[in-house]
Amino acid sequence: MTTIDELLQIACQQHQAGEWDKAESVYHQILTRQPDHADVLFLLGTLAYQRIQNNDAVKLIKQAISINPGNPVYFYNLGNALLALGKLDNAVTAFQQAININTKYTEAYNDLGTVYVRLGKASDAIRYYHQATQIDPNYVDAWYNLGNIYLSLGQYTNAIASYKQALVLHPDDGDVHVNLGNTLKDLGQYEAALEHFRKALQLKPDYAETHSNLLFVLSYHVLRSPQEMLEESQHWDNIHGRDGKAQRFTHST
Repeated sequence: MTTIDELLQIACQQHQAGEWDKAESVYHQILTRQPDHADVLFLLGTLAYQRIQNNDAVKLIKQAISINPGNPVYFYNLGNALLALGKLDNAVTAFQQAININTKYTEAYNDLGTVYVRLGKASDAIRYYHQATQIDPNYVDAWYNLGNIYLSLGQYTNAIASYKQALVLHPDDGDVHVNLGNTLKDLGQYEAALEHFRKALQLKPDYAETHSNLLFVLSYHVLRSPQEMLEESQHWDNIHGRDGKAQRFTHST
C-alpha cells in the first residue's frame, strides 16, 4: 500500500507539473486517510488560489492554520487569497502574522507593502518595502515597488534611485526600464529616457505604449533629426499600426 508520504510526493509533482486535477485527486485520497493533514489542506488551498477560487482557498488554508498555526507560509498564502478577494484589512492581518512567525519573510513584507498601497497608506507601504530590501538587498520586486510608489508621490529622485537599483540586480527587466524612462521623461531628461525606452523595446518589441512614449520624447528632443523621427514612426507603424487600435504619443505620467 502506498504510504501517505509517497502519495504526497506524487501529488506535489503533479501539482508542480500543472496536472492540477490529478494532484487534487491524490490530495483528497490522502485526506480520506488523514483528514487533519495540514500540509494537504494548505496545498489544496493553494491550488484553489491558483485556479482563482479564492473563497475556497481561504477556507482550506484556514483549516490548515487551525491544525498548524506555526507555519508562516500558510499565513502568507492566506494573505494573498484575501488580497485577491479585496479583503485588505484581513490580508494585512495574515501577512503580519506571517512576519510575526518569520521576521525575515521578505515576500510577506513586500506584499504587505502592496496592500498598504491599495489602502492608500503610502508611508506604511514604503516602510514595508524598505524592510524587504533591508532583509534582502537583492530583492528586485521590492526595489521596483519602491520606485513605483515614489513615482506616484512625485518623489522622482527616490524613484530613480530605486529603479536603478532594480536594474543593477536585473538589467533585463523591461517594466523597470519603462517606468524609469517615464520618470526621466517627466523630468525632461529626454536623452536618458530614450535609452531606457529603447532597451525596453529591445526586450519587448510589441510594447505599444513604450513605443508611443519614445516617439513623444523624440518629438520634443531638438537633437533628434526629422529623419530619425520618421524612421521611428514608420517602425511603430510596422509593429503596432496594423490592428488600428494602438495610438501614438500617449504621455503617461
